[in-house]
Amino acid sequence: MRQWQLLQLLPQHGPGATVSELLAALKDEFQVQVGRRTVERDLETLSLVFPLTCNDKSKPFGWYLTHSVQLPQMTLPEALLLHLAEPELASLVPGAVRPLLSPRLAEAARLVRDSAQSKQWQLSEKIAFLPTPQLQQAPVVGAEVLFTVQTALLDDVCLSINYSSPYRLPAEPAAQGISDKTNSRFLLHPLALVQNGMQLYLVAIVDGYSDTRLFAIHRISTAQVTEKPAERPADFHLQQYLHSGALQFVSEPIPFTLCAMVDPALARLLAEAPLGQQMRLEQATTATQAACAQGWLQLTTEVSDSWNLRLWLQSQGSRIEVVSPPWLRQQLQDELLQTLALYQR
Repeated sequence: MRQWQLLQLLPQHGPGATVSELLAALKDEFQVQVGRRTVERDLETLSLVFPLTCNDKSKPFGWYLTHSVQLPQMTLPEALLLHLAEPELASLVPGAVRPLLSPRLAEAARLVRDSAQSKQWQLSEKIAFLPTPQLQQAPVVGAEVLFTVQTALLDDVCLSINYSSPYRLPAEPAAQGISDKTNSRFLLHPLALVQNGMQLYLVAIVDGYSDTRLFAIHRISTAQVTEKPAERPADFHLQQYLHSGALQFVSEPIPFTLCAMVDPALARLLAEAPLGQQMRLEQATTATQAACAQGWLQLTTEVSDSWNLRLWLQSQGSRIEVVSPPWLRQQLQDELLQTLALYQR
């Protein structure tokens, strides 16, 4: 979005607009505040695709378009999809990011409204979007903190933050001999910013250490960009990091084979939305209590032990019985017995 806005600000003749002028225009017209290096990088990227010219005959250099550029318009299917997804975006996207989407959401709503009037559509009777139920609200992320984190990440410099520890319940006293301090200062080498459901995380390395850690953005109370260059490990690749299950809080990253018996209703759901590409549903071959039930199927798939897996298995209740691995079956059995004990008190 920022790059589209830059294109709109560029003049179509020399000597062109300087980076300082573009920075001021972005702030005044679009309320976008970024660093000088970010705009320079945007201009270099745009010049690979659009007819941008840098007037380097004298300093400061000026940037301009050699001829007019027709920016691509949003199509009606794109507008309809974005308009329908707006309720879901509102619950997932951090509050500080939503203003960046506002122009596109407004354009989508206008296109849908204009098309509905011209074609006499009754959209409410033809199309509906049901967002994923969210009982919890997304954490509040400070706009200034998010902007500072993004700046440090894009400019490859270290970030100094004040980080709050997880919330401690009122009845949960501090451990003996441990300070009641709830905030800590860190100097971070930022690596990536990842939205995981409702949570926004910074992947970073603490200065002086080598291990990769996750920092919840909503727990950062203050952030400051430093002049120290950030060190990025040569072997860090974001997609590999995500595929390792780091954002699922995997306790054991090595995948294992999950074998379970599922009832017909759950089997139908899994047939349409499987647990991974390798999942199989077949007739029961293991003589378990669930297998004796009419219509139950055997589920086999490769998974990693994570919070998401445990929560999903527990949420299925009596529709699933884990057969193996034995350690997972025993842990779920113990958890269910504890739950039952609560309701029998």
